[in-house]
Amino acid sequence: MAAAGDGWATAAPPSRPHPHPQLDKVNALFAAARDDLEDAAEDAGTTYFPASYDAAHAATHATLAAFEALVASLPPDAASKVRRGSGLKMEQLKAELAALEPH
Repeated sequence: MAAAGDGWATAAPPSRPHPHPQLDKVNALFAAARDDLEDAAEDAGTTYFPASYDAAHAATHATLAAFEALVASLPPDAASKVRRGSGLKMEQLKAELAALEPH
């Protein structure tokens, strides 16, 4: 076992608890939705697109619903802070999904 200061990396200091742990869930859903949107964009024009679009649509709406539920569960000041911090990401999801909508 390495002793401190002998050149071996030491463990990172413990992180502070997230002020809104539910935001971690929303961020994970956001990342999954972005992946699904990228997959759908890559599948555009192929026979795989409808299934990819449906997955992206479902993931996007699940993310937006979780975000709105989180905001609704917070006191006004905290809700405003979360909306300022993550609201643009949610708008990005909406825009990316709209750009993929079949015409």
